[in-house]
Amino acid sequence: MAKLAISGGKPVRKHADTPWPARGRREADAVARVALSGTWSFNGPNELEFAERWAAYQDAKYGLLVANGSVAITVAMQALGIRPDEEVIVPPLTWYATASAPLALGIIPVFVDVDPASFCIDPGAVEAAITPRTRAVIPVHLFGSCADLDRLRRICRKHDLFLVEDCAHAHGAKWRGKGVGSHGDFGTFSFQQSKLLTAGEGGAVLTNSRRNWLLAYSFKNCGRLWHDTGGEHVFGTNLRITEFQAAILLEQLRRLRAQNARRDRNRRVLDELLGTIDGIAPQQRPKQVTFQAPYIYAFRYTRSAFGGLPRKSFIEALRAEGVGAFSIYDEPVPHGALWPEQHWSFPLRQGHLRAKICYARQHLPIAERLCHDELVGLWHTDLLGTQRDMRDIARAIRKIQDNVRELL
Repeated sequence: MAKLAISGGKPVRKHADTPWPARGRREADAVARVALSGTWSFNGPNELEFAERWAAYQDAKYGLLVANGSVAITVAMQALGIRPDEEVIVPPLTWYATASAPLALGIIPVFVDVDPASFCIDPGAVEAAITPRTRAVIPVHLFGSCADLDRLRRICRKHDLFLVEDCAHAHGAKWRGKGVGSHGDFGTFSFQQSKLLTAGEGGAVLTNSRRNWLLAYSFKNCGRLWHDTGGEHVFGTNLRITEFQAAILLEQLRRLRAQNARRDRNRRVLDELLGTIDGIAPQQRPKQVTFQAPYIYAFRYTRSAFGGLPRKSFIEALRAEGVGAFSIYDEPVPHGALWPEQHWSFPLRQGHLRAKICYARQHLPIAERLCHDELVGLWHTDLLGTQRDMRDIARAIRKIQDNVRELL
């Protein structure tokens, strides 16, 4: 008789989706108050309050809300004065926006490989990729870990580069006790529907430089100056958020600390349980990460420990057991369906030279192996369950391993 659920056996559990986003009367009342106030956008009280609170939450001096996480990166690039023929170094294991936001400005994204344990950008590969045109590094604090900020800051200081932290997966994370997004020249956040802190859409930039903040404000607000206090006029556009979103964010922020504490507790339990299963390696965090609530609980799957079972079949079997696993990213960014397969041509200042790059041909062995064969993820909502749920996840994986012959 079959034991695995995918073969007709009894599943370990019935998968129950945790409703997301978390919502209730507080969010509804907050939106109603905005509707009745008549102030629906443009430096409203909710927007200003949340920007200040979010900066303080992440240990930065200044915060600014923008339309989404993609334009948060755009605004950071513009405020730092990075020009269309210059380069920024980015990881290939991320969402497209980390690279497409600079590219939309004509800035050249240079992809370098990731660390096989943390899945974040490899600092050694960053330093090897620096050229005279490099202006910035954009590390991503990915899934449930952080890029090595100590090494990256040293590299940026040594080569006079900007550091822009992409924190779309890292709301509440801390490096050496200090919030991510406050360690570089800018930190960028997304508040898209699936994120740990969400208003459906929205984004933020954080910085410790008042000049950077004033420039960012102008770039996101049609070139206006903050309260006409003087400063530098820029050619900006409308990248603003609404008061409705800011009001929801304030209510969501009141939930975040307790949610993150639960996610972190369950992450630790799951790390311990899965760490004892041959062929399963949870994502590693540098020791300097003093707090991390995973956006995705990620682990490496080694098929040889499961009789050669392909990852796709492993995930299908795990889902049948009531565990909502998925493969995260199917390709590194430059090889993916949303990244056009062509030679990109960039004008350079020196004469009439053009830089021609065929991203599809770039070999990124660690990112490719992770995407094609090894990465498995669970949504952060799974970590809002009980410790029994974590034990069930581990039990389902062991069950597949013990009965893998049913699938081979």
